[in-house]
Amino acid sequence: MRYVKYSPEHKEEAMQLLQLLWSHLDERGQHELFAWRYENNPFAENPWVYLAMDESKVVGFRGFVPQNFIFGQNKELKGFTPADAIVHPGYRRKGVLTKLNEAFFEDIDRSFSGSGLIYNLSSNKYSTPGYLKQHWQATNGTKRFALRTSIPNYFIIKTKRKIKTDEDTVFIRKKGWRVEISNSLRAKEMAHCYENCRPREKISNMRDERYFRWRYSYLTNDYFFAYLFDDDVLKAYLVIRKVSDYQYLLWEYAVPGFKELKSLVRIAMRKRTIPFLRSWALSGSETSLLAKCGFVAAPVRLWQFLGKERLPVLVRPLERDPGESDFFLDALDIREIDHWQLYLADRH
Repeated sequence: MRYVKYSPEHKEEAMQLLQLLWSHLDERGQHELFAWRYENNPFAENPWVYLAMDESKVVGFRGFVPQNFIFGQNKELKGFTPADAIVHPGYRRKGVLTKLNEAFFEDIDRSFSGSGLIYNLSSNKYSTPGYLKQHWQATNGTKRFALRTSIPNYFIIKTKRKIKTDEDTVFIRKKGWRVEISNSLRAKEMAHCYENCRPREKISNMRDERYFRWRYSYLTNDYFFAYLFDDDVLKAYLVIRKVSDYQYLLWEYAVPGFKELKSLVRIAMRKRTIPFLRSWALSGSETSLLAKCGFVAAPVRLWQFLGKERLPVLVRPLERDPGESDFFLDALDIREIDHWQLYLADRH
């Protein structure tokens, strides 16, 4: 068995293996996702992808998605998130994924000289123990949702009493603000808005114009945007992803305060007839902000009743064998979830 870094000559073999993981997509969708996540990512010169090879056959795939992160005033670092991982059924329970992760750290040692870390937003109860054995550590933040509901909107959709107008652009004047609900991406303005709203005390994705143009170039029709302008300057925005006629996700947002977020959420839900809007509530500060906007966090007892395990967000430094001090960025402990600003948009 050989463990190698991905190169285009292995693409078709790798895609055949990924079909097992991406069975919910047709062939075209699988190629579009691979191209977006790995080939067209503007934050990586080459894909951070590793393959397990049995002679010329690809039997294991492990991908990491890099993005640019920032904390403080202007301290930049690379944020890697583990994405796709699949081992051919005939090669499982042989430590293949562990060795693929080791190949990533060997590559980091050889070819990466900057500052960086790894954040894991997609681990499950099966993969979490393996990550913990490889120096990932649990933050004090668990992956749970907060929900805002509109029962009238539910019955409007249920009884089909309203023809949906998802493609319409809506303009509203409110308290001196102008609100726009639109399918149009305003990447440059969103980048300026995010930088103005970004909490300097937190580690966050550097949401510049490149980020927005890349992030929303895939599944473009699944998203719409709510913008709040003050004197024609974008002061706040939110991005909503449509899952179904009933279910929507608050994908990401930038706001100077809860009043702007509350107004945008309320207007977006009314104008797009949204019955259920979910958002992540990873930290106490996020839970508090969302609560002011009408969201209710899922109670622990409900999750226990449903048999769902609330798993923690996992993080680790890029060092292969990190020590305690490596889990700090200056004075920020990366295991403290309130030192992060993470949205659903940051998960891959």
